[in-house]
Amino acid sequence: MFCGNCGNKLSDNANFCNGCGTKVNVVKDAFCSSCGNKLVSGATFCANCGTKVVETDAITNVPQTSAPTNQPEMGAEEAYKRGSECLKGEVFDLSFKYFQMAAEQGHAGAQVELARMYQSGIAVSFSERHATKWYGVAAEQGNAEAQYNLALQYMKAQEVDSMSASAIQEYINKASSIPGKNSEKQDIEKCLESMKPGVEYDPVTAFRWLELSAQQGFVDAIYTLGNYYFDGTGVTTDLNKAKELYKEVIEKGSNQESIKLSSIKLTVIEIREQFNERVKEFKKQNFLNDQTAFLNAITDLFKKLTILLENQSESNSIYFVNVSKDFEKKLKGALTYAKLQERELPLIVMDSTMFGNAKEGAFFTTHALYIKPPYEKVVIIQFDNVSYSYIKELLGYKLEVNGKPFGTIISGLKDVELFKGLFIELSNILKYLHSPENSPN
Repeated sequence: MFCGNCGNKLSDNANFCNGCGTKVNVVKDAFCSSCGNKLVSGATFCANCGTKVVETDAITNVPQTSAPTNQPEMGAEEAYKRGSECLKGEVFDLSFKYFQMAAEQGHAGAQVELARMYQSGIAVSFSERHATKWYGVAAEQGNAEAQYNLALQYMKAQEVDSMSASAIQEYINKASSIPGKNSEKQDIEKCLESMKPGVEYDPVTAFRWLELSAQQGFVDAIYTLGNYYFDGTGVTTDLNKAKELYKEVIEKGSNQESIKLSSIKLTVIEIREQFNERVKEFKKQNFLNDQTAFLNAITDLFKKLTILLENQSESNSIYFVNVSKDFEKKLKGALTYAKLQERELPLIVMDSTMFGNAKEGAFFTTHALYIKPPYEKVVIIQFDNVSYSYIKELLGYKLEVNGKPFGTIISGLKDVELFKGLFIELSNILKYLHSPENSPN
């Protein structure tokens, strides 16, 4: 066993530590020194790895103590090893102290672990600012995982600033159930402050760190970098580069979720590329002047999209012109909150009502996106400056435009990615067609 104050290895039946003189308090809970598995009282062998158990090999679950700062003779690698053993055995206070000792000596792996503990609030007060500090130190040393996480910190600032009080309260409630979580009561204001990463929102710097991490083959960074090229975050949109990175994830990745997401994004890119081909046609002849030709072109794309959906568009309460059988019925509901102008064509109706009358939801036309939330006035969004994303909700996903949720719940991740790609490219087409040099006379 080890001293809880200084970490010195103790002899059999020791009453005091020969390193610092602290009285030894032996408790019932012990953990295997080989794998960190919690041992059954009186066990001779570890049930997890089969290692023979003797008292000197077991790591005891000691009371909380101050950090072992008086151990210069313990090297960074040894401190990191002990911290890892304690972490496996869920002896969180000691693991933090050992990781801190190793991190302060420049051990990049320990610096990453210390950042994680600050980020989860285990054995220490939750602090994104401190997490950013340690990810940054490790990233400068070339640690790929730290570089990836530091990139996320540069993006997180925007998320924290946009969080509502209810979302923060939900986070506090959820976090209180984490094993080893610091039990200090936090109000919303204090929690919000602790969630700030200590750096300003900076997608360009985030992109740079992602590139460095991806160059070392860190798969999460490769996937996220693909998303940056896909969405045009911190860099010009490049679907060919995104496609290349998603394929790399599928080839290298062992994480099935990343592989699945990359496959979905490749499907979405296929749709977006088809839209881009249509844009080239629109540039040759202004289809907005020929409404029949324009609708035929858009209808063709809608049909290709619906084939790729896991759930048909109607099951997501989304209806396409000339494709969905109930489109005309839903259009009547949408027209109760949207008054069409001359030459404005209806394209997509999203019905978020309980009874299916489409008097609430969203309405996509050749001129604008109309959003009608319950009990609120209609919001009209033009295509000259739009940004699409989505959020996870209890029953699925919901699209957002310029940070504002709209439409109906979309059940699957693949489908919401497809719809997001559809709205991005459709908006780009209409933005081009409505530019001054292309507007119909």
